[in-house]
Amino acid sequence: MSHSFDTEVLTARQRELFGALLESFLAEGFADFTIDSAVKRFRCSKSTLYALGDSVDEIVRRTLISFFQEISRRTHIALQGHRTKRAELEAYFRCISNCLEPVSPAFMCDLATRPLARELYDTNTKAATARISNMIRAGIENGEFRHASPEFLGIIVEGAMQQIQQGRIADAVPAAQAYRELGRLVLYGLVEEKKFYI
Repeated sequence: MSHSFDTEVLTARQRELFGALLESFLAEGFADFTIDSAVKRFRCSKSTLYALGDSVDEIVRRTLISFFQEISRRTHIALQGHRTKRAELEAYFRCISNCLEPVSPAFMCDLATRPLARELYDTNTKAATARISNMIRAGIENGEFRHASPEFLGIIVEGAMQQIQQGRIADAVPAAQAYRELGRLVLYGLVEEKKFYI
């Protein structure tokens, strides 16, 4: 990620508020977030809120950054200790899906429609696509996967992720399930065996 936000520099109350903000964003979206409404809802002072950012947009941006950082942290852990690239891919998509379980359609809609959120999502999607492509390439090189173009598959995966973010499949499946199905499609296309644990 190109930005970072260290919650360790916050007070205990500020960290608590930061977590509450993220939880509310995931459940309800953030398009209607205002300082005044947050002060009333979370029973905090404006100075406590402004410790999280100098403006509404900055608070939203930092909250979203922490969300994506947590996904990055969890996927990094999920990829450790696997002996095969297939197992890594399964673990990766399973982890992404689990991370998105608490995400609401409203949150995904706001990710798609708010420019600052869309920029963050696009940045993280490109990083995820590169990681997936690298795993696929390594699996092809070691003979684990059938011969295919990692670049082409990466384009397909990135396109699917963008469709998920833009809410174009929201009426069919929630985001978490969409990533689970995407993982299955990728793996079904790379290996012969039809048993997966995503």
